[in-house]
Amino acid sequence: MGTHEFRPQLWTTVFAVPALAVLIGLGLWQLDRLAWKLDLIAAREAAHAAPSLALNAETMDFAKIRIRGKFRHDQEVHLVAPPRSGRRGYHILTPLAPEGVTWSVLIDRGWVPVDRKEGALRPEGLVDGLVEISGIARRPAGPGWFTPNNEPERNIWYWRDLESIADQQGVSLLPLFIEADAAPNPGGYPVGGQTRFILTNNHLGYAITWFGLAAGLVVVYIAFHWRRREIKG
Repeated sequence: MGTHEFRPQLWTTVFAVPALAVLIGLGLWQLDRLAWKLDLIAAREAAHAAPSLALNAETMDFAKIRIRGKFRHDQEVHLVAPPRSGRRGYHILTPLAPEGVTWSVLIDRGWVPVDRKEGALRPEGLVDGLVEISGIARRPAGPGWFTPNNEPERNIWYWRDLESIADQQGVSLLPLFIEADAAPNPGGYPVGGQTRFILTNNHLGYAITWFGLAAGLVVVYIAFHWRRREIKG
């Protein structure tokens, strides 16, 4: 004759308690990330749904912008871009000088293949005179862990360091840039409309995974220590 009792062991408890705390902590962290991502998506959608705004240093990220000015093609910047249809290329960032102000704003005019990086190789796209640009205002992000260092001496950039670009090009820039819309440029390059609106949001799934692992650990811990004890009559 026997019964069952719960008899935890020291060594398994020493392992299980910190592991459980870590798993629960990771689940809670993913829930925080989920709330942050949902707020970010909502802010992007609200900014994009609003009418076009006047541009200034306080313009919100992802606001629609329409601005008139003259391109300063002699000060364009070449930003290394992700491959497009398997082809390597650059984004062409060109200062635009609006009339009546002392500052310029950097326009991401779009993508060009490597063999069209230099302006002389796409002369039709070097639009002269007053132009009107429609696009999306963006706040530049800093470099990632594995982002290479910019090479201003070669005019090759891996991330949008606006302060360094302004110093290198000798121009006063607003602390944001504009991603031009998909309106075609003469000669076909640069190819605008490169703004990415869709954000990956897998945080709920990650949270469920971590909490599921935590629950599994509890079940295994209890099952391991649930022992049969013989009762002598």
